[in-house]
Amino acid sequence: ITSNKNGTTEEIAELSFEMAEAHEANQNYQAAISKFEEALVIWRDGENDSQRITTTLRKLGLVHLKIGDDEDAIECLQEALERIEDTDISDTKKLEPSTVAGIAKGYFNIGSFDSAVYFYERHIDLLKSDTSMGEGVSDSLYAMGTIYARLNNLDDAMNHFKECLIARKNTFGGSDDRVARVLFNMGVVSEKQEDFDL
Repeated sequence: ITSNKNGTTEEIAELSFEMAEAHEANQNYQAAISKFEEALVIWRDGENDSQRITTTLRKLGLVHLKIGDDEDAIECLQEALERIEDTDISDTKKLEPSTVAGIAKGYFNIGSFDSAVYFYERHIDLLKSDTSMGEGVSDSLYAMGTIYARLNNLDDAMNHFKECLIARKNTFGGSDDRVARVLFNMGVVSEKQEDFDL
């Protein structure tokens, strides 16, 4: 039987989490971070709240990512990922692709491109078997193409943009703005390749 004290503490954690989600929905990100952190402290003190800790770490990391706190985002998401990898709970396992994508974006934002590529590739591998995840795959391919273009690795950039183009056409249709952005970047890379060939 749960004691009144534990029950009250549990209710506070649940309320903090719900308030955090509401703040996030209203784009009040600092308040969301504060409330997610409150819930996290309480659940870390509990004995059997591993799934809640993982969920809260992931949510906290993604909010940090939204406001450009990339290093804090990576730290939260890395811990969430470690917990996801250590569990057999299917609902928790479902969080893995978005957690990995968040880590990749964080590394991309701070210019740690080797780490970003590693996690983008991992994200693609996680989604390959799910045909409904074309948008996620195309976003990772696009990011990798962008990284390789910045590094002047033009052949790899073009290959990733080509794969992204196929994925985006299949997902959104040929007239979508996201397809147009890929085509534009392919044109930029192609011009650079011609310059190098001169």
